[in-house]
Amino acid sequence: YPLTFLVEFIRNTDTGGTEQIARLDDGDTTDLTMLQINASDSVRFVVSAASVQQANIVCGGLAVATLYRVAGRVATDSVQAARITSGTLGTEDTAVTLPANPTRLVVGVDSAGAHTFTGYIRKIKIYPGAATDAQLQALATDVI
Repeated sequence: YPLTFLVEFIRNTDTGGTEQIARLDDGDTTDLTMLQINASDSVRFVVSAASVQQANIVCGGLAVATLYRVAGRVATDSVQAARITSGTLGTEDTAVTLPANPTRLVVGVDSAGAHTFTGYIRKIKIYPGAATDAQLQALATDVI
């Protein structure tokens, strides 16, 4: 950390529960950055450090069979995310303790193999450094 996380995906079905799209962690469940869909069909960009949730940026609702792109930033005292198509930013969290540096990428399930994402993941990119708000919006709308 700091880093910028970009995920592009298509959701096939609504499971009615939590669906984990992608996650960066340090090999366990205490320090992580993840993108998931909650039971209310909203996409969330979540950061946890030492098992304490540091940020939970809700980036809007999702439909089935639609392409989405979410870009999120994780930096000291700044977690933010933007979602296609408008690139609208979430509400920035400015009181953040960074998790331990990631060593593992988990795709489509959580670390226990649960909360399966049912869809297609077209792209995952991890950029070193924290993107600005304008860069997050550009990544989310595929302008750059």
